[in-house]
Amino acid sequence: MGIINKSNLIEQASDKVNKIVKAIKSFLHFDQSEEMTKVSIIDLIETVLVILNNKLKYGIEVVTHYDELPEIYCYPDELSQVLTNLIHNSIQAMGMTGKLLIEVKLEALGDSEKERFSNTSHIAICIEDSGPGIPKEVQSKIFEPFFTTKKSGEGSGLGLHITKKIIEKHQGTLELYTIPGCTRFTVRIPASTVS
Repeated sequence: MGIINKSNLIEQASDKVNKIVKAIKSFLHFDQSEEMTKVSIIDLIETVLVILNNKLKYGIEVVTHYDELPEIYCYPDELSQVLTNLIHNSIQAMGMTGKLLIEVKLEALGDSEKERFSNTSHIAICIEDSGPGIPKEVQSKIFEPFFTTKKSGEGSGLGLHITKKIIEKHQGTLELYTIPGCTRFTVRIPASTVS
């Protein structure tokens, strides 16, 4: 292997390490101020994907579709926790192999810039996996505290309960669609949240 190839590999590895360190710093900086901050939802998702990369890299195809969006006011640390819970649950449901689709889109009533980011517009974050789906008989229980479909010792049963509470704190909603081979959680939060 030539010196140029080795140099390129070192540069790529260095870039990857820098990206991971930046993501970890962002992830570990937990703001307890309880103030909403203006952030990019897409940046939050990308940070979570970097953090979970080790679980994704062997057998999961990650597909992302992001609308162009402005930064919005939210509780970024808590929203990162929501994204981490939902993506990690998808990874586990697929048994570390399958397809993970993440979409972020603006759902607006009007076409003008003012209408697009009004209080009636929402950001929809869809996290969909190709896992086996959630059995119908337990779907109504998955947001209850301490309920889990995982094996003993694998989950606390609090992830989805906490996720739903955080989304409600953002004045948003959490929806579930599931059939065998497809489970989709859709988070909707206001696109223009006043702090």
